[in-house]
Amino acid sequence: MNGLQLTPEEYVTEIIMSEDRFLLLEGSDDQDFFTLICNYLKKNGAQISAEKLDSLKSIVIDTAERIQGEIGNRDKIEKICELVSQESSNVNRRVVGFVDREFRGFEYDNYLKDHIKTHKINNRLIWSRGHSIENYFFEISTLKEAFNDYLVSSFYQEAFEIFESKFNHTLRIACALSLAGLSANLLKLIDRSLDWQCIDITSTSIEINLEKWSDILMSRKFNLDQLRIRNLFNQFETYLNRTDQCDIETLRWLSHGHIGFNFMFVVYTKCLFIATSSDQRKNPSDEAKKVNKNKDTRFPTVANAWIRSKSVEFQGNDTHDFPLRCFWILVNERY
Repeated sequence: MNGLQLTPEEYVTEIIMSEDRFLLLEGSDDQDFFTLICNYLKKNGAQISAEKLDSLKSIVIDTAERIQGEIGNRDKIEKICELVSQESSNVNRRVVGFVDREFRGFEYDNYLKDHIKTHKINNRLIWSRGHSIENYFFEISTLKEAFNDYLVSSFYQEAFEIFESKFNHTLRIACALSLAGLSANLLKLIDRSLDWQCIDITSTSIEINLEKWSDILMSRKFNLDQLRIRNLFNQFETYLNRTDQCDIETLRWLSHGHIGFNFMFVVYTKCLFIATSSDQRKNPSDEAKKVNKNKDTRFPTVANAWIRSKSVEFQGNDTHDFPLRCFWILVNERY
């Protein structure tokens, strides 16, 4: 396909004229993730029939960034899938759209509930299980491999043991931060402002030091006034209390993907600081600061760790593995 921007209708025309299969995604991070999966499947092609391997190689992984329009990327993909559903089976069986669920289908006003509890599928359109791609990574087995791959440290084992013991509470805080940011319209600011030095960890608890975080929010970089900070903190405390009445599985999928992803690294950084503090020959702050280097490699590192834990053949109905199943849907031409 050419690189020109097209209207949704023109894009569908290209699909009709092509014999390729299409996996349509919102943006570049999604494209990187699914490309890693596809490469992994091809690399393990010995476990796949030759016919299916050829079908895999014909899949075009494309994004909404090629589509014209004032609407958002998610809406563009949903529009294309709607148009494709009106075409013949020979066309729509060659297309799958995968979009972020975001906060759709969740209840969070008074209670925290997931009213879908699976992947919503509408013809050839699939919603992610949770808020976004990153939520698939919120499992201890994936993060254990990812943190070790991301940063070589002699204190990794001790640091991860601390992190694992606080993982459920970390998810609760990440979810409360997400909903507070949504309520206060400060999602991006929360994503960028939290620092490992704001985290207090004891043998029994993990907390955000609101005084330290407030100083960061009031700094010249963020310049948030005290009234908005107070409102944000009140919302955070309200939602944090609600997480106590909610199961961890729901919190995993409800958390804002980017906020939760970055918060996992923030907490792990603090854990590494604590682990290093036991060695007087080391500077704990220097060790912790290493985690903030090469941030652009975080996503592919964690994504690769997640992919390696999955089965190439893919058996069963594990919703956590659904990004892999998108390829089998296209290869097998059916759900």
